[in-house]
This record gives sequence, C-alpha cells and structure tokens, in this order.
Amino acid sequence: MRYFTDEYDSLCIRHMDVRRIADREYSDRDIATLKKRKLSRTIRQAEEGYNTPPTKIDVYKYTNGPDELKAEDFFYEDPETGELKTYSSLEEVDAMFEEKYCKECKEFEKRPPFDPKNAIERFERQCAMRRDKNYARLPEWVYDSVDIRLIELGYLPASAYDRLKAEDRQRERRRREIERAARNDPQSRRVPGNLKDEWGFHDGAVLYLKGNDCGLEMLIHEDFPREGRTTPNIKIKFLGGKIIERDENLNFDFVDFTLADSTKCRSYCRWLNNELYKTDDGYEARMRFATPQGYAHLTIACRDIFLEYDAGDEGLI
Repeated sequence: MRYFTDEYDSLCIRHMDVRRIADREYSDRDIATLKKRKLSRTIRQAEEGYNTPPTKIDVYKYTNGPDELKAEDFFYEDPETGELKTYSSLEEVDAMFEEKYCKECKEFEKRPPFDPKNAIERFERQCAMRRDKNYARLPEWVYDSVDIRLIELGYLPASAYDRLKAEDRQRERRRREIERAARNDPQSRRVPGNLKDEWGFHDGAVLYLKGNDCGLEMLIHEDFPREGRTTPNIKIKFLGGKIIERDENLNFDFVDFTLADSTKCRSYCRWLNNELYKTDDGYEARMRFATPQGYAHLTIACRDIFLEYDAGDEGLI
C-alpha cells in the first residue's frame, strides 16, 4: 500500500470521550466526590429515561427534502429465513411503527417502580471499560501523568486534556494529507470514473479468492445490497489477474455465515481499504484486510476489472 498503511490505520483510531476538569492535584476524597456525583447523575438520567413515555415515529415527516426516507430504507428480518428484507410502501412502515408504539405504551403503563440497580451496574461496567487500555485507546503518556481513577470516570485535568486535543488535531491533519495524496496520485486519477465510483467495499466480508479461466475472481458479501440491487453479493473479476503480493496470514476461512441456501458460515476476512491504479498493462489493485491474525495485504495486477452484482454463492463451499 502506498498510502493506506499501518500509519493511516493508527491515525483513524479514536480514543474514548473525555471531559476537561480543573488542572490541580486531586486527593482521594476529591476523586470519591467526583465519582459519587457522576454516579448520582447517571442514576438520575436513567430514572428520567425510564419514566419518559414512548413516542411514535412519524415516517411521513421525513418524506420531503434532502434527507427523504423511502420504504426501501427500512429493513425487517424474515421470521422464517432470517433474511433482511425491505418494506414495499411507507404505509407498511407506518403500520409497523404504530404496532410498535402501541406495544410500548402497554408495557410503559405496566412498568414497575424504577430500580437504580441496573444504572449502578452499568456505571461500574463503564468505569471498568475505561480502565481497559484496549478500549480507552489513550496515549501512554496519559496513563503516566493522570490518576487512573480520574481516567475511569472519563476525566482529564486541563493540561492533559489540552495536550490530547492538540495531538488529535495534528493526527487529523496528517490523516487528511494522506487521503489528499491518495486522491491526487496520477495513476489513481487515470482510473475510469465508473470503476472508481464502484470500487471500495469497506467492512465487506471476503468469502473467497480463486482462479478461473480468465484470471482471478473474489466474492464480497456486504452488509446490505447496494441501491438498485437485490443481494449484498459482489463478485470482482480480475481478467488476466496475477497475485503480485500476498501476506502469509491472509486466508478466507469462514463459519456461521448465511448463504442464499440458508447455509451458515462466517468470513474471518474483512475488507478495510484499497488503492486502485491504472497502469500501462491494465490495473494494479492493492487491498488491505482485517483478519484474526492482524492486518493482511494483497496486490493483484490484471488487464481489466469487472464487477458482477447480485452474484450467487456457487463455488463458495
């Protein structure tokens, strides 16, 4: 990858939300007071939400303007197949929300008195999560300079908070520089607009990569069908395709994923990002995936690329 490397991925990582508090020394008593106040606020907000009556969503309110909603924007799960389907009309959507609203109103009227137990348990879980470095994703210097008991409450003293935000702005500038360089790469700009617009399958499940009579083909399963398509399957055909680079940890094993025939399997390989370049001989596709063993790269050179939408599952297992 020329641009979307480990550095770029690190720049995309977002740390947990934190609040700015006064820059001073905090005693055990001070921290205990902060925790008590935050817990009280959590319980109060939970009780207010618990005692707020349900409201019905008015789908017709959003049928005009730039954010117009259509029936196909709403999905439901088929109780027999588990397949996601769309509604045929806004009237069906409205009836669904009406039924949901009536059910929630009945449940609301029969609700027992508020019990703060769940709110307290959730508060403690949140504190434990903030102590976990893999969740908080804060720079190491934060842990070296700030009391962990403040971090678990989501607080940073002003000096640490300001430094963290300054680093965030610097990281964002660097991320945009990389994206701008990728967009302006001469070989990338030579890719035809129709292919460039369709290329990119972020978070799609990669179900296989195999050879065929014309080169190579890859099957992608996205979370939802693209507009105007009936299935989320997209087959990429690399005509005359040859693998130029492939990391050893790249594989396409899967289990527990729903296929067209209701077979269950799961892809352990997810499409993260990509770079596509027009070369004198055709195209060079550079892809970056997430696997249980870490990030993996694949580079394919080919004469041409075709995308087949609503592709079947044949040849998958």
